[in-house]
Amino acid sequence: MKSAAKNSAPRYFTRPPSSDSPANPALALPSTLTLPFTFTLPLPFTFTLPLTIHLPMSSLPTQFAAVTVVTKANVYFDGNVVSHTVLFADASKKTLGLIRPGSYYFGTGAAERMEIVAGECTVTQKDSTTTKTYGAGTFFDVPANSGFTIAVPSGLCEYICSFLP
Repeated sequence: MKSAAKNSAPRYFTRPPSSDSPANPALALPSTLTLPFTFTLPLPFTFTLPLTIHLPMSSLPTQFAAVTVVTKANVYFDGNVVSHTVLFADASKKTLGLIRPGSYYFGTGAAERMEIVAGECTVTQKDSTTTKTYGAGTFFDVPANSGFTIAVPSGLCEYICSFLP
């Protein structure tokens, strides 16, 4: 016997009518969308028709499995920037760290991606006068053999630094 779900078309942006449903339920987004797979969206979120969804949460990882963590901290600028190195089975590595308020210049040997996990910072790439602000869930890339100035106005800025091939 075949499952009813396999015989029915996927439902996009609809929900069963109820007394609190708007006149056109197809335009109202439920908290759960059923596509070829199901996932739950946190509310509130914003959207622009047609179908551009801006979620408040990023896709940054919350944990890494099956890794080796180097226990000795990488300490810079009198302890104002501290990170730990994470080694992966595929020989790639990342650092997880935090930055206290202040402004700091880092040179790069390898290309890097800096993903901001929490807090906020401003960044000026080497040989640039443009400063950009990055908050939780955003990232910036730095070319190899370059550098950047990162400034944290207040609080802590937590980051994941990935060394790119």
